[in-house]
Amino acid sequence: MSLWLYRIATWLLAPLFLLQLAWRARVERSGTIDLAARLGFGSKLIGRSIWIHAVSVGEVQAAATLVLALRERHSHEPIVVTCVTPTGMAHARRLFAAQNVTLRFLPLDLPGAVHRFLDRIQPQVGIVLETEIWPRLFWECGERGIPIILASARLSERSVARYRRLGRLLQQSLAAHVTVAAQSDIDAERFRSLGVPSDRVSISGNLKFDFSPTAEAIEQRPELQRTYSSAQCFVWIAASTHEGEESAVLGTQQRLKSAGLDPLLIIAPRHPRRFDSVAKLIEESGLAWARVSQLRSGSLDRPISRDTSVILLDTLGDLLAHYGLAQAAFVGGSWVAVGGHNLLEPLAMGAATLTGPQLFNSPEVARNLSESGAVTIVADAHELEHQLWLLSQDADERERRGVRARMQLDSSRGALQRVLALVEARLESMPR
Repeated sequence: MSLWLYRIATWLLAPLFLLQLAWRARVERSGTIDLAARLGFGSKLIGRSIWIHAVSVGEVQAAATLVLALRERHSHEPIVVTCVTPTGMAHARRLFAAQNVTLRFLPLDLPGAVHRFLDRIQPQVGIVLETEIWPRLFWECGERGIPIILASARLSERSVARYRRLGRLLQQSLAAHVTVAAQSDIDAERFRSLGVPSDRVSISGNLKFDFSPTAEAIEQRPELQRTYSSAQCFVWIAASTHEGEESAVLGTQQRLKSAGLDPLLIIAPRHPRRFDSVAKLIEESGLAWARVSQLRSGSLDRPISRDTSVILLDTLGDLLAHYGLAQAAFVGGSWVAVGGHNLLEPLAMGAATLTGPQLFNSPEVARNLSESGAVTIVADAHELEHQLWLLSQDADERERRGVRARMQLDSSRGALQRVLALVEARLESMPR
């Protein structure tokens, strides 16, 4: 595909993309799509910026340590963080509220929108987290001499096959101004197979390993403990769940109760638009339950008590704090063909972490965590039930898993410093 054909296709698909974003923003109650920003409009920054792109919530969270480090090193230069999804932007606003950071939606990948966007933020360097390749944007950056770093870059086999179909367009996008800091050897080799020269591919590791819990999440733990103090003493969370997984974990909760354990389950669906459908599933299960949103608003019909079996986490930005409350965490997207979600956040918050076997989004990370004993893979709901029973009865086992997790996290850190070194090298090479 040529850049010209891509331009036509983008013009044709742009309205559908905007409609999808508008629908998501409405359903997820996560704000507006900001059409002006999507078209590249916005105030012009004073001075040349350092630009970081994080598509959605997970990437925004991974960007947190990078943003703080760059803010310390470049206190007088504008730092811009862009997102694509409304939920990602909502999370960025909460995360960077106290930082001097400019937040923008990434523009549509159209010539005019990209041109206006770059004119207004004037980036010295672009840091794109994980894998977001926008052909027109990348090409325009190349024309302007703006270096791009793909940080914590990863590629699945499926993505490689999809990108290969772009042919010449991909080669234009990954021209000489793009540097790849891959998560693993496998990811590095996949980028090389797409034509990125070896001298522009290095292995940085995963920025998510450099994650540290926010002070806000840590400070919320005593408050949450007081909120749920009347409920059960063993708390577990099923986080980032998808359709089909909630019914399985509810079945697990029912069997644990029948066996006499009587734990408290917190369910945090991956997508806010599914909050109501998951609420219906919980209601149909017959388990006593409550919504976090009801707790916050004071509209709960009955107080949290020992009879409460399920809490639906239907607010945004509270997952990390609830990980800190739980003794055990099951991370979803791993019993369905989604590829799994972030395993590092519950580990960092001290929860014994469990996940399903479908972990193709980050297979090397998942394998290392599993082999070290930091994470336990459970094939189905019955294996999950067995692990939860074991963890509920054996505090020493929970402590052992926590020690293994801390050791694995500590040994895997370092991506932040390697990415920062690349950024500083690119900044030093820029003409002043």
